[in-house]
Amino acid sequence: MRTGEQTRSSRSSQTGRVFDAAARDHGAAASLLWDPLGEAYVERVRPAPGERVLDACCGGGASAIAAGRAVGATGRVDAVDLAEGLVELGRRRAAAERLEQVRSMPPT
Repeated sequence: MRTGEQTRSSRSSQTGRVFDAAARDHGAAASLLWDPLGEAYVERVRPAPGERVLDACCGGGASAIAAGRAVGATGRVDAVDLAEGLVELGRRRAAAERLEQVRSMPPT
C-alpha cells in the first residue's frame, strides 16, 4: 500500500471508530431526527418496488429502512458505512421490521 492509500485508510478507520463510539446516542436520536430525514429523502427519491438502492454512509439505517419499505420484498437495499456499530444498529432495525431486502455491510 502506498503512503497516500495508507493515510486514507487510517483516516477511514479513525472516522469509523468515532461514529462507533456515538452509535448509542445516534440510535436514541433516530426517531426525532434521523428517521424523519431518511423518510423525507426516500419520499423525494421515490424508489419503486423491485428497484435496487445503495445507501452509502447509511449510519443507523434511517434511509435504508425507508428505502427497504419502498422497494419491497422484490427490491434490495445495500447499506454501507465506516462505523460498524451504526451498521449493526441498522441491521437490528431492519430485522425488527423483517426487511430482509435491506443488507447492511460494515467496511472491508
